[in-house]
Amino acid sequence: AGLATLRARARTDADRDIVRNPLFGQFVEAASAGGFFREKRSKNKDDGALLTREEEDRRSRLLYEEKYRKVVDKFRTKLATREAQLISQRIRGHQRDRSGP
Repeated sequence: AGLATLRARARTDADRDIVRNPLFGQFVEAASAGGFFREKRSKNKDDGALLTREEEDRRSRLLYEEKYRKVVDKFRTKLATREAQLISQRIRGHQRDRSGP
């Protein structure tokens, strides 16, 4: 009820909309091309012991998910910044229109 009262949405719903945005796909491609998702693979645990294949896969998957979340957050921030700029421009334009020549 709280989200509906505020006319807000759950973050997961908002994230679903973000990843459906065609610009988000381009944003992810740019991050990938820049090497953001490339990782330096370590075959050792923090204590120096070798990782099993399952541990390597799990570590790799968790790292990817963490980086993907960062990309989603960055894209969300860019969208919010752009929206704020557009609103500000509309307000300034409206104020100029009201002040007349």
